[in-house]
Amino acid sequence: MQLCLAIGMLVLTFSGVSAPELNPARSQPPLPLVHPEGMAEASIRADVGWVGPNQTFHIIVPIKPVEGWHIYWKNPGASGAPTEFDVQGPDGFTIGNTIYPRPIGFHSEEGATYGYKETAAFFIPVTAPEQLVEGEATFKVDAYWLACKSNCVRGTQTLSLTMSTKSEGKGPQHKDMTLQRFQSVLPKPIGLLDEASVVFSGNALHVTGSTSHTPISFIGESAKGVRYYLDHTELKRTQNEFHLTIPVQLNFDNAENDVVEINGLLLMGRNKTDPSYVIKKLVTKPELHTQ
Repeated sequence: MQLCLAIGMLVLTFSGVSAPELNPARSQPPLPLVHPEGMAEASIRADVGWVGPNQTFHIIVPIKPVEGWHIYWKNPGASGAPTEFDVQGPDGFTIGNTIYPRPIGFHSEEGATYGYKETAAFFIPVTAPEQLVEGEATFKVDAYWLACKSNCVRGTQTLSLTMSTKSEGKGPQHKDMTLQRFQSVLPKPIGLLDEASVVFSGNALHVTGSTSHTPISFIGESAKGVRYYLDHTELKRTQNEFHLTIPVQLNFDNAENDVVEINGLLLMGRNKTDPSYVIKKLVTKPELHTQ
């Protein structure tokens, strides 16, 4: 049979007729690209190899939006919804507040929004108990986001991470390039900015410092009793030195106590790799009345 097929192909070749395609799969159209249901996909990892007693490490959840889509920062801005996480771990482990990477700005009909159009890695700090035994610790993370393009869809994904535990020592830090890239876009403490100062006075937050980056902007976190008037922000510069004034209205009745914490992010430049700094300022009711 094989001899007959070979002879047949030779006859077709010498007679000027092309031989038939023996691999019909080549002529089939490519398979359609299937996007995840929430138009973004999450994964999970840690920044240490294993966990020791009283050690603080980070569960890291990178979320990658589908090309052309974006997800949101903790304060989405004029529209959108925050990216959030629900973490469950073994008894004795303490789960901290999620650290969000620096966002970029988007402009819509509703106004400015803040988020991520490329992979964004969210760091969730976890502290182990003081007494730990040899074994394993498993963490469950439910991730929630809103992905938007011309329309918006909600996404959710449940992830699991199992870490080895030891009764002594501290687990080694990973140093891979992917982790270093994720860490490089995390906001830094404002104290690391040259000549930094944060003062609340005259119903405004005053941030000063020195940098060659431009532009300089501020985005505030939503909080009870705090209202930002970012449209009225003023920036004064003398070479590298700057003074940023952000009008803020404080309402201690809405805050439900005599202390209000103003939280936000100071952004240098427009790119996700440009520096950003965490702003935290406590204002007490008596302090406000003496101004």
